[in-house]
Amino acid sequence: MIAVQMVDENQILQAYEKLVHYAIHKFYPYRNGVEYEDLFQIGSIALLEAYRAYKPDRGASFSTWAILNIKTAMFKTIRKNKALKRKGCVLSLDAVRNGTEFRLIDAIDDERAIQDFEEVLLKICLEEGSYIMPTKPIRKQVPIAPAAPVHTSIDLSSFIVFNASNAAVNSRDTVAIGVTKTGKVTLSAAIGARYQAGETLEVLINKTANIIVVRQSENGIKCRTNGKNTIGRILSCRALTNYIGGKKIDLPIRFRAEWDDSVQGFVGKR
Repeated sequence: MIAVQMVDENQILQAYEKLVHYAIHKFYPYRNGVEYEDLFQIGSIALLEAYRAYKPDRGASFSTWAILNIKTAMFKTIRKNKALKRKGCVLSLDAVRNGTEFRLIDAIDDERAIQDFEEVLLKICLEEGSYIMPTKPIRKQVPIAPAAPVHTSIDLSSFIVFNASNAAVNSRDTVAIGVTKTGKVTLSAAIGARYQAGETLEVLINKTANIIVVRQSENGIKCRTNGKNTIGRILSCRALTNYIGGKKIDLPIRFRAEWDDSVQGFVGKR
């Protein structure tokens, strides 16, 4: 090690040449597209800049200070080299050259050369297309017959549906339960009268809160979120209307209504 502040720059380059090589091999062994000689020159320049800016009173050795500057300089060069993207140049054979009337295709005298070029393009397209086209015949798709509808005989005639927070009495007697476009559930006059009379009901709400199943309860009105049936509805309003009428209806294919002790009511099982 020599006294840094007592020598010229040529001596610095000779004395710390191995340090530059060490930094290249340690931090950038693959060099990412930059030639080794270029990195060595960049590192040597960074070494001299570190020598000029070095201050011993800061407590760091010159080698530590120099290798930090060398690493930073090489990093900036490699990052800049990565940012330079090669841009493809596409030219049309029919494009006019330099504002003249001549086209690129006019510069090709041999007509056979043009035909060969077209054949090469066709061959490339066919070869690339062979990777996409299936080598095996496509299997014939057989339509799957829909499964038979699932019926249930659960007696839900005591259940009604309404929006507990936004219930309204519908004057029409033809529809026991209805849903407006805004999602508001209405009741027929008969069911609305039961609700307004203070009949105790238990409310079972699915996760999306678009259908509410109501059952008579001795403990007053209770609202419960149905976590067992998180997709779709528990029952549609039309299905509940049929249930109230004592009819047997078709349910969704995967629907199973089972008694759940945790909510004391029938919930959809999937």
